[in-house]
Amino acid sequence: MKRYIPLLVFLFVQIHCLSAQTMFSGLVDIQSIDSTIVVDLMYSKADNFVGEKMYSFTTAYLHLKAAVALKNANSCLREINPSLRLIIYDAARPMSVQQKMWTRSKVHVSRTM
Repeated sequence: MKRYIPLLVFLFVQIHCLSAQTMFSGLVDIQSIDSTIVVDLMYSKADNFVGEKMYSFTTAYLHLKAAVALKNANSCLREINPSLRLIIYDAARPMSVQQKMWTRSKVHVSRTM
């Protein structure tokens, strides 16, 4: 059995990478456009309005035009002060996560009204 564990881990990683590529097809990783932009996705950890980790990836995928615009904004910001940089807190996410967030927000709003 121990010989099969590395193979299972390898297959899991391959399937996960493939599903991420398919899920974010047509989008780009912002850090491949500008590696100085910081990515801190709020829904990849439990400290968010839902109160739980919504997904495990930490890569911010965006439309190319948005990524280029953020790169340009980050460049302008760094011209003003080289120690400053943009931080991405949210980006594209799977529809299943969006649905879960929507369901949770309706519960949250109904409890506060």
